[in-house]
Amino acid sequence: MLLLSSFWHRAVQILLLALCALAFFAHACEYEYVQDDAYISLVYAQNWVGGHGLVFNAGERVEGYTNFLWTLLLAVPHVFGVDAVNWAQAWGFISIIIAMLCCVAIAERLAGQRSLLWAILTPALLAANGALGFWALCGMETAFFALLLTGGAYVYLRELESGKGGYTTACVFSLVALTRPEGLAFYALTALHRAVCAALRGRFVFREQVYYSLPFAVIVGAHFIFRYLYYGALLPNTFYAKTSWQVAYVEQGLNYAYQFMVGYGLWGGLFLAPLVLVYWQRQQLWFSYVALLVLFNVLYVVVVGGDGWLEHRFFMPLLPLMYIALQEVLYELVRRMSTRWPQPLAPSVAFVLVALLSYHSYAHAIPSLKHSQALFMEHNARVEKVASYINALAPREDFTLATGTIGIVKYRTRARVVDILGLTDAHIARHPVPLAGVESAAGEVLRKYDIAYVLDQRPHLIFFLTGLKPVKAAEKALYLSRRFRQRYYAAYIEDEMPVFVLDEGLKQDSVEDVFARADFVEAYIAGLNAVGKDWPLAATHLLRAVEAAPAGFPYAYQSLGGVLVKLGRPREADRALLSALAVDERCVKALVDLSLAHIKRGEFAAAQPLAQRAVELSAHSQQVRLAAGLSQIFSHPHAALAHLQEAVAMRGANDGEAAFYLGLAYKNTGEKEQALAIWQDLLRRAPDDERLQRAIASL
Repeated sequence: MLLLSSFWHRAVQILLLALCALAFFAHACEYEYVQDDAYISLVYAQNWVGGHGLVFNAGERVEGYTNFLWTLLLAVPHVFGVDAVNWAQAWGFISIIIAMLCCVAIAERLAGQRSLLWAILTPALLAANGALGFWALCGMETAFFALLLTGGAYVYLRELESGKGGYTTACVFSLVALTRPEGLAFYALTALHRAVCAALRGRFVFREQVYYSLPFAVIVGAHFIFRYLYYGALLPNTFYAKTSWQVAYVEQGLNYAYQFMVGYGLWGGLFLAPLVLVYWQRQQLWFSYVALLVLFNVLYVVVVGGDGWLEHRFFMPLLPLMYIALQEVLYELVRRMSTRWPQPLAPSVAFVLVALLSYHSYAHAIPSLKHSQALFMEHNARVEKVASYINALAPREDFTLATGTIGIVKYRTRARVVDILGLTDAHIARHPVPLAGVESAAGEVLRKYDIAYVLDQRPHLIFFLTGLKPVKAAEKALYLSRRFRQRYYAAYIEDEMPVFVLDEGLKQDSVEDVFARADFVEAYIAGLNAVGKDWPLAATHLLRAVEAAPAGFPYAYQSLGGVLVKLGRPREADRALLSALAVDERCVKALVDLSLAHIKRGEFAAAQPLAQRAVELSAHSQQVRLAAGLSQIFSHPHAALAHLQEAVAMRGANDGEAAFYLGLAYKNTGEKEQALAIWQDLLRRAPDDERLQRAIASL
């Protein structure tokens, strides 16, 4: 009978765990996306399998990843021709499910069998946690690292209970250290805790402690030897690129930790739960160990300045252990209250609290998580377009792109990618050359750059994720460089998505001349930030940028022209646009806007050369093609037809206008049936459009 009862207890427990797994899968799918940085590891794995070595760019041995074991795991799908992105996402989900099982095993070792609800409390909390769901399918090593840390803590718990050697613990933590560099510190804390516990028990033998750590030393030591021999460094390149001992980092790290405490950490309760259990003498040795790991992690996060991304990534690996501690605090509270309260009341209150906490961790951050997901997906979509643009231009390995957004574009193309932030570039990471007055935007962690070095690479394209508006310090610094302003002009992958193109027809000047004042860049950014929100304020900032900018900077004039059009000051707008072209005749947006201004006034002859020059510089922009078509629609209708066909095929914000004028071009070339078909299709979508009605009637 006892055996049957145990069987049903385990069966129901498995069912409840399965429900938690399904709930977590559904939760994670709500926020599914793949981080651009996940593609960095995919690139290394792809190149390794492809015979180029464990490198980002072929021939450049730089360790631009911090997740060696995860990168090796990502090599498997490349070997077998499986979709590597799906593989990475699947392993993220599987890792959290196995971590849940580890939590159940830990709970059973801590207190034996309890009621079923207590047995799945931690998995339920994990399944409901929004931040964990957000990072589970991102393609990065976060979930895998959480699994290994939880597994390592479980193995160490068994060691503490048995009092026997810790070879297994050392082996598991060697995997932790191979997955993330912080794993070294986590094992050092584990070894320290084991030594102190042995001393408290009167069993400390130095030789034994050394023997227990031998597997870790051998495995991790072998990795260090490989790293030094292969990459020529003892630490990953990312350590040099990201590390900077500044007060600002600590301030940012404190804010990062505070945001987690408010959002998920019960205002510090999750950090303190292991200490409370130590005070109550509940599994004192193991929970003192958990407290050590948690408090070290908080200190580490604060010192390194948190994460450049939102949604608490750096706290996720220890979340299972923190939830176990919270579970045990609640259990102990119920046990203590049960002596004073009626029997069903204490556990009922506890489970109501857990339900509220689960709902809070699921629901409260939905707007923030959805916003972050939308930002990352928009980011990915923009970079995918850059990759397609490069593949259409030159699918060759000697084509070079410089950018701060390196993962997707490298994975999707054969281009050489120069990371302007130094993650995969040893020179920038170790020998940055910061410029006076240039600061990163608020919350920006990566600050190292060397613009002269980047320009010496002669990249064919330079891409800012935010278009013409620089955000990172490296991007802002480029605007100070005379070489950059002379060599590069802004072409358009599509409307409102510029990329800086190397003008290979120019004589290349190798002398770097940096403009002394950086305040014009901040004024320019402030002006762009005000566009669409406060047009007069935008004009004020852009005028300030024009006054402070160097002679070779056309974009402040160009943006000012667009703002003045919105303010109903067309003559001033024309002067600003002409000033932009006087500074740099390759200023595509100024060419287009001035051309459209001429077209609006019926000055087609003046508009045509401007639009044609814009096409020569930026043939992939729908607005450029539209302007070119409009400028020739009466004088050269067949040429206009070709431009407008291109504009319609491109798709963008001007789809309706491009289609309407394509119909007009067909009419002007005598192809009235084509014109009628286009206009009727447009009219079906906008039946009240009087312009379409008049156009159809004119046929």
